[in-house]
Amino acid sequence: MKKIKAILLIIVIAALASGCSQGIKYEMSRYTKPLRGSDYGSLKAKKHEQQQQQQLNALGVNEKPDKLPHEIKSASYSSELSNHVSSVRGVADARVFTADQHAYVALVLDNSGQGMLKSKPSGEREAGTNQIPYTAENSIHNNPFRFFLTVNDTSQLSDRFVRTVTESVKTLQPSIKEVHISANKEFMYYMDEFAQVAWGGESLEPYLDQFNILINHQFFNGKIMPNSLKYYRNQQ
Repeated sequence: MKKIKAILLIIVIAALASGCSQGIKYEMSRYTKPLRGSDYGSLKAKKHEQQQQQQLNALGVNEKPDKLPHEIKSASYSSELSNHVSSVRGVADARVFTADQHAYVALVLDNSGQGMLKSKPSGEREAGTNQIPYTAENSIHNNPFRFFLTVNDTSQLSDRFVRTVTESVKTLQPSIKEVHISANKEFMYYMDEFAQVAWGGESLEPYLDQFNILINHQFFNGKIMPNSLKYYRNQQ
């Protein structure tokens, strides 16, 4: 009986030792795991981003989109690019339009990624959950994206997250030279309206003036404020 107890005690001690060893290995793996695609804000991710930028600078490559106003003469909605960007960790939904060698990306965020946002003072990060929606049919306050995580300005997004979205577009469509990205909820609302036009089988050509106003206001400091496309169409 004593021998059995001794054997059992040895087994228990061995199991505990094994469990402890596994625990140590797990803790070590937390600090040695490879960089994940959804890890946008850690020190390791930032260091990786800095190294990539230094390499690009050494090659004389400038990946930042231009800031000159765009005159878009033809645009098309890409469901393929929209779905591809939506699959990026941290992205809840996306609308992507292309024009010439440019892609214009509207997106809203979720919690499937880490560190998408830079540290900002309180009040600059907007989720929309505390806003009281108005009931006017054409009001922007009926924005269905108001409950998603969004930001006012692209500068509030982490560099690595922006690069990841940019690369996802260029990988799928190599002809794209510049990718313009916004996670502003109102911009997403307006871009969704244009997407609905495309989904309905209509041409975007009659609405290119409004599309130009929207794109230039969002990305190139355009002074004319965009209107809801529903409101614009009702006035025609």
